[in-house]
Amino acid sequence: MRKKIFALLLACALVITMFTGCAGNPAPAEPGKPDASQAPTSENPLVLQLSHVFSKGTPMDLSVVQAAENIEKRTNGAIKIQISSNGTLPNGVDGFEQCVRGANFINLYDPSAMADWVPDYVALMGPFLVDTREEFKLLCESDTVKEMNKKAEEKNLKVLALPFNFGFRHISSGKVKVQSPADLKGIKFRVPGSQVFIKTFEALGANPITTPSSEVYNAIQTGLADANESSLADLAQMQMQEVVKYITLSGHFIGTSSAVMSLEVFNKLTEEQQNILIEEFQNAAEVCSEMYIEKEKEARKVFEDAGVEFVENIDKEPFKELTKVVYTQEVFPNLPPGIYEKLQEELAKIRAK
Repeated sequence: MRKKIFALLLACALVITMFTGCAGNPAPAEPGKPDASQAPTSENPLVLQLSHVFSKGTPMDLSVVQAAENIEKRTNGAIKIQISSNGTLPNGVDGFEQCVRGANFINLYDPSAMADWVPDYVALMGPFLVDTREEFKLLCESDTVKEMNKKAEEKNLKVLALPFNFGFRHISSGKVKVQSPADLKGIKFRVPGSQVFIKTFEALGANPITTPSSEVYNAIQTGLADANESSLADLAQMQMQEVVKYITLSGHFIGTSSAVMSLEVFNKLTEEQQNILIEEFQNAAEVCSEMYIEKEKEARKVFEDAGVEFVENIDKEPFKELTKVVYTQEVFPNLPPGIYEKLQEELAKIRAK
């Protein structure tokens, strides 16, 4: 209900803005060009709502809280960011929709949820794409991903920082010891609502079910789901060591969020304000990623101490072969032809260095 009310208020605000601004206003700034005539000031600040789905006190939350403090200080109070955790405000596709509509909003979420506007991001977040965090970081700095971000701007989406990395995602189960795709056949497998996740585990033979992250513990405990997937740090945060027996280090996805806002709103900032916003969010992404590396080490010990068995060094090739279909137009009709091959070419350059 709170999300619906928030979305309605945002929509009303946008309508008011349209009607009050239609007479005699200057033409909107070109993409990426600041329009200083509308820039926020200490006396008339811009207040941005930032939404994410992580718990308070997690590296994701702490990193953006610090970024918000730094931004307010460096802009002398001209830009204020109010942070809502645990998915209490619109997030995912709904969050990006707020940005597209021009709301004063920052969505911190998996970039594949921007697929309705830029289908390319599905391939970037696809299964078994990269082997290390560093590979993914460098891939996000490549020309191919920069082109994705330009396409996003054409849809009024400004990517401030990518990636906020929270670790590779792995398979956990209270019943099934997963060593090959055959072990997933027909099992009830909890995934987030993203179509990339759903299609990936369908390709692996599982029966995907979607539940909120807050209900995963109960789903595994009661048998509503046989297995789940997430990063080690998030599994520990949910205290899953109490209900799972096995964790298969599949690394099928790299857990990543992107910080995105409305380009229209971004263009109202001065060039200095724009640079501060980008610098602080990119620094927050680095800090977040480093903090999660330590959290993963701590999480592994928690699971080992609880007697959870880690399934390591599995043969990933059968998993990769079965999930290649996710990168095709057969599964995602709007996926640009050749995007998977472009990403592989970028990775080949990275790995050759």
